[in-house]
Amino acid sequence: MRSRTLTTIVALVLSVSACAAEDSAVVFRTDRGTVSRSEIRCPANQKDERRCHDIEQSSLNRRVVRQMVDSAAIVYGIRPTAAEQAEIAKRTQVAHGQNVQLTKRYRQMAEAARRIHAGASFETAYESLDHDEIARDEFAEYLQHFDTKERVERELRRDLVAEWDADYSNGLIRDIVIARLRDEVARRASASSTSFDAAADEMWREVMSRSHAELVDSAYKLPDLKGVFANHEQAVSVHPRP
Repeated sequence: MRSRTLTTIVALVLSVSACAAEDSAVVFRTDRGTVSRSEIRCPANQKDERRCHDIEQSSLNRRVVRQMVDSAAIVYGIRPTAAEQAEIAKRTQVAHGQNVQLTKRYRQMAEAARRIHAGASFETAYESLDHDEIARDEFAEYLQHFDTKERVERELRRDLVAEWDADYSNGLIRDIVIARLRDEVARRASASSTSFDAAADEMWREVMSRSHAELVDSAYKLPDLKGVFANHEQAVSVHPRP
């Protein structure tokens, strides 16, 4: 299973957070959904405007890639085989047990953050945590992201185990989709005697057009989707084990 550092946990938590009314402006949209400012917003503790924009751009890139891969699966009718689905289910079940343990750790921090927003000091709230599992600086970083009572309460109401299970399963499905898209790009490049990158650009333009993808906020830019294939070369393919 992919490692789950505090940064990864916070990123996953923020990735599906409800949008704050004052920060719900759409940045990117497709037929499958939108990406809002609240989903990519810079942490409150980041004061460097240039660094903050870079953080938001990176966050947007991840979300755009996920949406475009999902859109490509629909455009080209790519689905896991029955054997791949069984393997995904098996791996997700293993991940489920780890997600249950991670959620317990996360909820400890959320409950401690709730106490701080109710008036407790940092030291008093930190004393309630398992110090062998949660370091002081980790809890301090957590508080920088969940800096209001409303946000902490909203997160406490969520079923993180179910969300993380789905995130893991969907990630495995995207690995399959990307592998098949790469094969299709290679086939197109060979058939048209063009480079792989040129064929990839053509395919992504087709996907964006057919999924009505649109960058709404010009303060940001779209990622180079050819990088999806380069990054995926390091990924482990999902296939039935002997």
